[in-house]
Amino acid sequence: MRTFSRRAMLIAPLATAACAKSVIREVSGPSMDIEQLDREIGAAAQRVRPGVLGVAITDLNNADVWLHNGDRSFPLDGAAALLIVAAVIDEAAYDRVDLDERITVRDVDLSPPPSAVGAAWPRRDSYAVRELLPLALDGDRTAADLLMKRIGGPGVVTAWLQQKRLKGLRVDRYFREMEVERVGLPSFRADWRTEQAFTAAISGVSPIQRKAAAEAYLSDPRDTATPRGAMDFLVALHNAELISRPSTNQLLALMRGTTQGANLLRAGLRRDVDLAHASGVGRRNLDLTPAINDIGLYRLSGGGDLAVVAFLSGSSAATEQQSMVIADVGRSALAARG
Repeated sequence: MRTFSRRAMLIAPLATAACAKSVIREVSGPSMDIEQLDREIGAAAQRVRPGVLGVAITDLNNADVWLHNGDRSFPLDGAAALLIVAAVIDEAAYDRVDLDERITVRDVDLSPPPSAVGAAWPRRDSYAVRELLPLALDGDRTAADLLMKRIGGPGVVTAWLQQKRLKGLRVDRYFREMEVERVGLPSFRADWRTEQAFTAAISGVSPIQRKAAAEAYLSDPRDTATPRGAMDFLVALHNAELISRPSTNQLLALMRGTTQGANLLRAGLRRDVDLAHASGVGRRNLDLTPAINDIGLYRLSGGGDLAVVAFLSGSSAATEQQSMVIADVGRSALAARG
């Protein structure tokens, strides 16, 4: 255990000798075992190279912070749904959105799978806003896009984040745009709404085009977040500074109930810990996974809370191995907190 002066910033090499990266440490007290985080997360990052791991961990009791690639931008992927849902809930709190209002789903509103809404269309073409909220957090691309459209589009979500004085977070495209661009497809078509049809469409794109599209996606500044920015979002949410306390409780309940990402941060849970989180796993393109992300708030039964952000992009390791690295970030954060 190492203790540093309040809000001190140090730049130190990882304990893992093979790692050329550095860790920015911002610590204010002895609540986290910094050397353990250096060692364990440094080793985890090595397992998924040349993919890049970004991590932010905050002890919410005293603002201790540990960052790895904390100011690097990573693709948000499905984790963007958390920002969208938060913005919708905030709009509802000010009576600018009625959670019981119904949204009609048209063919032009459909987005790539996974989407229960898309799979059910056209047999079912109407949903209440409140029905779409948990679906979006569970990875339903059409549900997320419908919610985003209801409040004015991606630009409105980013403007809302800026209004909340959050930096390092941006939402620029609908999922129906982003998902096709990163595999080299043209505009999304309604008849691609099933997994089988969308996979067949992707297989029609040449490997050269798909590789170029994947590389462009990984270098694109749009729809990205830094670990520090995502951490600040979680801290503001935890403190009810992002949205009102009733809205905060509503969002946390949705985050605790999500079925998405069971093999990510949730896989590293102890029995005495509760997790409210949001995750995203990008569709594998050729031998590359564009993004696997999970961000969440841990509540420890013995007292204390942690905010943990884990972003992983551009890894060619097996998806299961990448998921295990995200789970290990959660385990390390909890173990270092004690």
